[in-house]
Amino acid sequence: IHAEKFSKALKFLGDNKIQYIDFIFSDLHGNLKEVTRPSSFATPSFRNGLYFDGSSVPGCTSIYESDMLILPDESTIRIIP
Repeated sequence: IHAEKFSKALKFLGDNKIQYIDFIFSDLHGNLKEVTRPSSFATPSFRNGLYFDGSSVPGCTSIYESDMLILPDESTIRIIP
């Protein structure tokens, strides 16, 4: 995690009164997927990543190996209307 980008991202969330964050990524087929969390999850998500069930993403993994980790890039934060 880059401290300056992290600080800017948290400031951006606060300044814009963001309530929820969509962590968007693509599956192996190029289809967009997202995990939505309250903005209170921003600090732990940017620092530690965000775990999710990868078995729900086609082509990712089986149910027995389904724990996946998203490592957000705080420099890509945007408001999506």
